Amino acid sequence: MHCRFCSYDALMRCLVLGHSGTAAFGLDSPTQSWPALFEHLLKESVAQDWAVSSVALFPVGARAIEYAVTRVQQVQPELVVLSLNAYPCVVPVVSASVRDRFGSWAERRYLALEGGMETRAGEGRGSWPAIEKAGRRWARRLLGTRTMASVSEVGSVYAEILRGLARLEGIQVVVLAEALFGANVRLRVPNLEQRVRAMHGLVRPTAADHRFLWCDATEWLVPDGGGAFWHDDDVHLSIRGNARYAEMLMASLAARLP
Repeated sequence: MHCRFCSYDALMRCLVLGHSGTAAFGLDSPTQSWPALFEHLLKESVAQDWAVSSVALFPVGARAIEYAVTRVQQVQPELVVLSLNAYPCVVPVVSASVRDRFGSWAERRYLALEGGMETRAGEGRGSWPAIEKAGRRWARRLLGTRTMASVSEVGSVYAEILRGLARLEGIQVVVLAEALFGANVRLRVPNLEQRVRAMHGLVRPTAADHRFLWCDATEWLVPDGGGAFWHDDDVHLSIRGNARYAEMLMASLAARLP
């Protein structure tokens, strides 16, 4: 592993390979997301200027591997945070069932309809929130739910991304094993923890082989517990949860930064 942290005369870059959560989903402002908060902590703690950016990565298929490595090559960061998104292989969704039954076109139409309802619910238009919830329940019962990908597929994609990053010069890599979602999601998916840990287990040996730093977010969220760390959907982080992630990364990297 190579590192350019010894260079003090240039802007230092961090690229987060993330998902909708790193893009501030459910927050009032992008400045409340943990990548933005992490940037703030870096600037406060290190005698250098940092810029932290993030891109959404759907960890399925060979194109995801190529996309991740290509984006890192374009940005040329000193630090990469690979956030392990277990959602595609753990949480069953209606859209995946629609795709398997009726094809990709039907899936896109369903997602467009669902997105429109979420927008109207967020704008507080009359009874839309109640209608949206009822619609989701109806869709689950009628169409069923499935995960968007298998545990082995997602784990293998992340492992291959790490192998690709290991071939690049001058970067430090942090693998962020994300927390296990909020209480309602864990109740709805009884084997959730087992599946998440299995996905992590497919990635961690590769991280260890290349001496990449492994951060387990669950260890940071559990002590304080409760729903305060989670958005209402129990999938995305709340403001407090995002702040906790930023603190965790800063503490984990403290000994490795100049």
